Amino acid sequence: MVDGFSATLAYKAFLTLDSYVYGFMLQELGWPHPSDTQPAEDAATTPTIPPSLFPHFAAVMGEVMGEVGRVGLVAAYEAEFVFGLDLVLEGLERRRAIGLAAST
Repeated sequence: MVDGFSATLAYKAFLTLDSYVYGFMLQELGWPHPSDTQPAEDAATTPTIPPSLFPHFAAVMGEVMGEVGRVGLVAAYEAEFVFGLDLVLEGLERRRAIGLAAST
């Protein structure tokens, strides 16, 4: 046991955290582009989603864009990172607690 984690779960926890942080970093470095330098292909590949066909998706995207506008792009991105990291850590803590309970 490593602080309540089996060696296997500790390794999986490391891989999960590494993948989350690395993936988020790659996404942050590559997207979004500043609006004045946004490549034409981004605009060409942005789907046009009819809100009448996908009202829930439209509502979510409206909230996302409103959040970005309210707090700024960098602050919104940082908040999303922290939110996701909290989810990962909470899940790992639940797994650790199950492991501790199973071993007692």
